[in-house]
Amino acid sequence: MELKKLKKGNYNFLSALVIVIITTCVSVAAQELDFIPDKAIAENAFNNEDYITALKHYKALSANFSADPLYKYLAGVCMVELKKDPGNAKIILKEAIDGSSALRQVPDKAWYYMGKAYQFSGDFVQAIDAYDIYKESARRKDIKELGIDALIDQCNSGVGAIQDEKPAGQEEIEPEGDIVLQEKEYTEF
Repeated sequence: MELKKLKKGNYNFLSALVIVIITTCVSVAAQELDFIPDKAIAENAFNNEDYITALKHYKALSANFSADPLYKYLAGVCMVELKKDPGNAKIILKEAIDGSSALRQVPDKAWYYMGKAYQFSGDFVQAIDAYDIYKESARRKDIKELGIDALIDQCNSGVGAIQDEKPAGQEEIEPEGDIVLQEKEYTEF
């Protein structure tokens, strides 16, 4: 008799567990479906230097329109401007530059951003190469405004690498206070 009750109890528990799992999966999938990338929102965010919002949209647009190198370029620019995940920014910018064609070109300034991504990663030789390529096509005024020669000097000196390699859009959680261990709180073995 007790064996039947135990089996019935396990059955009810398993049924409830399955329902919870299914409900969780459906709600997570529904949340992902709520986001629809929008070119106008991305452009507006980019122009207002809201690179986190712009990046979210440009990444989704580049996934939806993978043949369009401009969305990859803009996603890479956002990552460089946010100074986050320069390794991934290099990959995205390289794909954009390599995918540039007569039908859809990325701006020559892509080489400037590629240089910044290399510099942030500590790849100073590649950064100098990218800056030099940019200098060949850019106007003198743009070279001066962006401080390309100063950036090349920084690379020659090994300056400009950033420590933060976290993917863009991921916030760091700072502890609220210092954690101090008192001698009485631990024991030595």
